[in-house]
Amino acid sequence: MPHPRARLVALSVGLGVVTIVALVVATHTSDTEPEVARPAQPQPPPRQPQPLPRPATATPPPDAAAPDAPPPAPGSNAPEALWPTAGSGDLAALVPRGPFTTLDELCTARHKSADDCKITTQDVESGPFPQVATVEIFEPPPESSPASGTGTEYVAAMSKAGWYVMPFAVLTMLNESGFYITPKPAGDALVIEYRKGEGNRWDNDTEVGITVCTPVRDASMVCTPQIPERKRTDVMNGPTDPGPKATIALACVASYADGAVTVAPMRKPATTDDDDPTDWDAGAAARCKHLPYAGRHRIAVSPR
Repeated sequence: MPHPRARLVALSVGLGVVTIVALVVATHTSDTEPEVARPAQPQPPPRQPQPLPRPATATPPPDAAAPDAPPPAPGSNAPEALWPTAGSGDLAALVPRGPFTTLDELCTARHKSADDCKITTQDVESGPFPQVATVEIFEPPPESSPASGTGTEYVAAMSKAGWYVMPFAVLTMLNESGFYITPKPAGDALVIEYRKGEGNRWDNDTEVGITVCTPVRDASMVCTPQIPERKRTDVMNGPTDPGPKATIALACVASYADGAVTVAPMRKPATTDDDDPTDWDAGAAARCKHLPYAGRHRIAVSPR
């Protein structure tokens, strides 16, 4: 029979073995159980280098006309780009060239003497511009050409900063050619009516229209492009149809008020006289409704 102490030792050893086995089993079971997956946390996207902000730039109105081309180099006889006629949408105001202290500076820049650069000034009764002027610069024809020379007609207005000029027409120096302006004060602006004609002993083309000039904050000025109102052709004596005859292509009226220009068909005159024909014609008046600048348009100042 085993000694009681030996039985106690054996029992202790057995319990220890059971405990170790249980611990091993428990540990093994814990290692083999799948770990509960945690929901994936959204990771913020990597920061990309941000571009530097671009300086704000003003954009012209959708239908703004292009600004006047720069003047030719001194001494150049290259033709100058004239201002376009008014486009659709708001009338784009263009910045004339200048300022010039005197209009003689324009003649000097073109290397023209007083004989080839004619300046005609007019006083204005009221408004922001005290004087207006026309400048006619003559260009002789090439020596190898028998054609007549040409004249570039400028319209000028004096502001607080000086004279500003804009080219309006290039006319062939024929007997019936001419260009005239009439200032018409209009409160905060100046309406300049122009009339240009070109022809010969047989016929003559005439166009009448306006431009509107307003002052801006820096003492300079902006003007609308040319706005044609009336166009006609007078035939003095045709080969198959002798006697005077007028063909009217456009019969409109244009007015300025409250910063906007309105172009509308000309009304039929109450009476007509065959000896004193008017500029009205039914078809020519109807065409005014379909012009791109017909109706009322606010003057939109293009960025400089």
